[in-house]
Amino acid sequence: MRIFSENMIIDGSNANPILPKGDNVFRLGTLYKHCKSIHLPAQDTSIRIGTLSEYRINENRAVRDEYEGKFRVSLKFKDRMEVSKTWLNRLTFGTIPFGSKVSQNIVTKVVSGTRTVGMVSSTGQFELQDVFEDRTQIEGCLDILFEGADAWVLSFSRSQDSVINDSSYDSCWSLKPENMSSFLQAITRELWGEVVGGNYISEDTVGPTGLPGFGVPKMRGLRLSMFDDIQDVKYSDKIILPQCEDEDSIRTTHLAIDESAFTKPLHFKNEEETRVIIRPCYSVNVSSPRYLLPNYLRPVLIPARSILDLIS
Repeated sequence: MRIFSENMIIDGSNANPILPKGDNVFRLGTLYKHCKSIHLPAQDTSIRIGTLSEYRINENRAVRDEYEGKFRVSLKFKDRMEVSKTWLNRLTFGTIPFGSKVSQNIVTKVVSGTRTVGMVSSTGQFELQDVFEDRTQIEGCLDILFEGADAWVLSFSRSQDSVINDSSYDSCWSLKPENMSSFLQAITRELWGEVVGGNYISEDTVGPTGLPGFGVPKMRGLRLSMFDDIQDVKYSDKIILPQCEDEDSIRTTHLAIDESAFTKPLHFKNEEETRVIIRPCYSVNVSSPRYLLPNYLRPVLIPARSILDLIS
């Protein structure tokens, strides 16, 4: 599945990745990484880079988010609501099995945004009855769950005084905007070493893009590379509840694909998070479409000494 990155800022396919000029990282303010004091960076310590998939099952309930990198669309239709087939098809990513009066099956489909790809699985119990060529009556419920390709995550707060859900975090270190470029290069270079060494794949399970329908194309000249994205986290419900037949519902649902890695539930709002998402991928060259890897990634420990001169 082809992926285009609008915010690609590092190509780690060589030993010395280069950050293009004029990227949005220079518009950020100082960022703060809250942690336990025993985990403050030092010459002999490491920085842990977690993953979207790991945070969904993290043992620490204060940081766990079961919808990390996911979202859900929940539809309930009462009294044989009449809707456009085109609207319903777009809203559900083409997972509605038109032609079936009653459905209890699961439909799985590959979907893509501009920054990521993922798998949509829909399940439900509903009844369809055609009215006109592009109109249908539907009654029942339908749930569509999206899970995006895995990625490494490095989270910061935009304030030293942000309220962190984990009360054991009693300290923090900071990163100034003028050092962001060099910091991202250093972090990505370390992760690149893990990728080249083949130590980045989780042995536990295969991610959503490892299911049928995905796969790296058999093309000559493909090379492994990395791209990063950095954005402020948006806080909202990860369950979308469309109320009527309109374009806003479709727009919200489709935007959620790319925003899935940058959206957290409202109870994390006090953390004021800005996060870095790092994804390994295959491509032919820097400007060509990117193919995200199908497996879950594993968390990585990188030596803190690689960024000590860039933080305070």
